[in-house]
Amino acid sequence: MNDQPPALPASSALMEGLFVVPRTEPIPSPPAAPDVGDIRRTIAELEARHLRVAAAWVSEMLCAIPESIRAKCTDPPHELAPEPEDDYASAALGSLQAHEFNRSANLLKHATSPRARFLAIYAQYLGSERAALQEWHTMDGTRHQTPLPVNASLPDLYGLLEGSEDPFLQFLEGLFLYRLQRRQAAIKVISASLKRVPWNWSAWNVLNRCIHTYDEYEEFLSTTSLDCSHPAFYCWHVQIKNDLTLNADPLCVCLLKTYASNEWLNCQRSRALYVNNQAADALSIFETVLKGHPARTQDLDTLAIQLYLSGNSEKLGSYAAAVDHAIERPEGCILIGLSLSLRRYHEKACRYFLRATYLDPTCGMAYNFLGQTLIDLHNTYAGIHMFKRATDLSPKDTRAWHGLCQAYRYLQMPSYALQAARQSLKARPHDAHMWEQAGICFEELGRPHDAASMYLWATGLSPPGQAAASLYFKFARLTNDAVMWDVMIARVEAVGPVNELYVMAINARAVLLVNDFAYDSARTLLQKALPLAAQYPEEVDKSKKTLAMLPPPTVAAPF
Repeated sequence: MNDQPPALPASSALMEGLFVVPRTEPIPSPPAAPDVGDIRRTIAELEARHLRVAAAWVSEMLCAIPESIRAKCTDPPHELAPEPEDDYASAALGSLQAHEFNRSANLLKHATSPRARFLAIYAQYLGSERAALQEWHTMDGTRHQTPLPVNASLPDLYGLLEGSEDPFLQFLEGLFLYRLQRRQAAIKVISASLKRVPWNWSAWNVLNRCIHTYDEYEEFLSTTSLDCSHPAFYCWHVQIKNDLTLNADPLCVCLLKTYASNEWLNCQRSRALYVNNQAADALSIFETVLKGHPARTQDLDTLAIQLYLSGNSEKLGSYAAAVDHAIERPEGCILIGLSLSLRRYHEKACRYFLRATYLDPTCGMAYNFLGQTLIDLHNTYAGIHMFKRATDLSPKDTRAWHGLCQAYRYLQMPSYALQAARQSLKARPHDAHMWEQAGICFEELGRPHDAASMYLWATGLSPPGQAAASLYFKFARLTNDAVMWDVMIARVEAVGPVNELYVMAINARAVLLVNDFAYDSARTLLQKALPLAAQYPEEVDKSKKTLAMLPPPTVAAPF
């Protein structure tokens, strides 16, 4: 998205620019059939390299494939190709699992085989991350603390991997490039890794983090050389569409035809339905997943958000009481915190959100809710600090940018609020609400022409209803254009109910008719509005004053 607002069209072209239809995508074709043997090989490779999260995710995908398809794969259990340093690698893997990172790296300090080198460098990375986090926490509460921990060992670790040919070493190289803020180079290296090991879900997660805006997402899809029919690519596509609040439901439906029992996919479909304003169906899917897997803690935060935004305190409280086993997980802390926040226990809610950030320093959702709760407690500056932490973690987190925009507007800092709105629109350009917020910021900055441009975009993206009518009113108020007043009046009459904005629009349109000497049309319009405006005394007075200024109605001469 360009930083400059679109040019305001001339009044004769207003109707052509009103209805901006977002780009529609074709119905996706089904993904390729799963290669069960390849999935099993990948799981063994991931487990041998201590990539536990990716191995667990791929294992769940494997279990979701129907038994009839899995039974067709008669290959023997996959065994890793022997390497000279396997014994040392096994010992190092045990140390990694015991979180003895330095000992693991020391065991493999002279490693030359790809798997042993991966474990050695990965152990050094995890150890340096833990040291950086501990050093960062020593500065808690001081003004010298950086927004995120700084790992000074990353350049040296990247130097050990540059130009690697092994796909797992390429994954590590891409991870380090991403951490060094070299996102385009990271995308290139991660794509090369995924071509050879497409089921490495950790690599897909890094790729997702490398894409910050909607334009970058579109560019990647148009230039990628990855196999777009692979099931793992479909899963990544679902995840990033949900992160960018796009419609991922068709992709979910295609995947669930093969992986119907997969909990992750069902939760992603629930997110997609919620984005499409199908809250009841989204909640039903989540409840079905939890009923079948009551001990599952992943995605509990998404369920909590849905219940929180719907104001369902009773159900949210019942789930919070049932997740005592998840108190050591950030998702469980967010669920309990939202339950307390909905019942106005904001101080207690802050403790649980803060605990979630300690359990997972990369949990942007916890920072978002902590920021919102601090603002509810009138600690606006601390809330802004938390929202900034969330945007540092994920620049495409539109919730954090929206929170920043609202906080800066509350502090009467429209320039900062406008920048937050622009950042949000880079990630979600089809968000009518943020276009409206940008327009409000331009108004507060004394730039009515730019504000009118923002409202024009918002009117084209907003669905019919009172919200759209309000946008038409704001645009017409700034431009004082007769066509826009007519559109606004017609919209309210079509969708109802009549409100104060409708009466104000009729008064403004009547004044324009009087200026054009269309007295009879102005009188007809005002007489229609007077019976509806009884509860708005100020607007009634304006209507009566305008009627009093009109000359007597013209009477046709008799023949």
